[in-house]
Amino acid sequence: MQTLLILGATGLMGGLIAPLAERYLPDTRLLSGSRRLPDGETTRRVEVRDRDSVLRALEGVDAVINAVGPYYYDPTPLVGACIEAGCHYLDLAETPEFILRAQRIARRERASVALVSGCSTVPGLIQALAQRWAGRDDVGRVRALLSMGSANPVTPTLMFSLLRPLGSEGPAGTRYFARLTRREIPGVAARLYGRYPSLFDWQPLKLGARPVEAPFYSGFDRAYLGLALRVIAPIAARLGDRALDRLSRWSMPLVALTRPLGTHTGVLSLEAVGADDEVVERLHVRAEREGLCVPALPSVWAARRLLADPTPPRGEVSLADLLTSDETIAALREHGYAVAAE
Repeated sequence: MQTLLILGATGLMGGLIAPLAERYLPDTRLLSGSRRLPDGETTRRVEVRDRDSVLRALEGVDAVINAVGPYYYDPTPLVGACIEAGCHYLDLAETPEFILRAQRIARRERASVALVSGCSTVPGLIQALAQRWAGRDDVGRVRALLSMGSANPVTPTLMFSLLRPLGSEGPAGTRYFARLTRREIPGVAARLYGRYPSLFDWQPLKLGARPVEAPFYSGFDRAYLGLALRVIAPIAARLGDRALDRLSRWSMPLVALTRPLGTHTGVLSLEAVGADDEVVERLHVRAEREGLCVPALPSVWAARRLLADPTPPRGEVSLADLLTSDETIAALREHGYAVAAE
């Protein structure tokens, strides 16, 4: 029996991954890892920033899902320990700097295991779904828009992760959340989005072997939240990490008051864009419930594929290397999400 270690198991995302892993990897031994847990039969005490601590926790482990956020720390000790231990590494990182550093480690150390960084909604799920258009030369770029249900639970860590990039400048001079974009989505109220950083600002999205631009936009189910983020953006850009962390924690009572005004419905929309900015096709993934499972699920699917493959890929791997677009859509529908093209 193979063993999967879930790091950050006591956090929100780690707590979501555990039951998903029980469902989709029934023949896999599951371990929960956290610096808050003692060593036990099904638990490992581990500090992800300490290579020796990670190596001790990896004894007998075949794959790791790192759900320890926010992803603003150095992944070198953790990723390096996984490579040394011969253990597949996956994470839910959406932070470009974290993903790029993990990729560099995989290349530098010539990893003999798979390293799947960014195995979440962004960039992983977008990469896999976009392969739907891999053979279409009329698709010149892909726009991705993610709107989250504001009635879903929020932690200070998630709030910090959301606020940290606001107002910062991307590699092409883009000021994140400086402007808002409106979209009409079938079945839900119109939503506002702001440009938000993703790996695709540093690395183009590949449709097959062809690189294309893939600007990413983020928003919520309520327009006033998009407007609020636009106002906060220049302030957040001036705050240091410690001050922003305090702001994230102080905002929790206000978040609790506004949650009843929102919905649980989250929508990921991909737009295949052709000449003259014409949208060739749209693909919508709609989560009426369990919206936070959307970023958690890809890592579980990827771990299942890696553990089942007698000759798994090595080195830097993306979700699109493990699942086709059709397989990804089928997996989303199996979990109860609506996926529709228009």
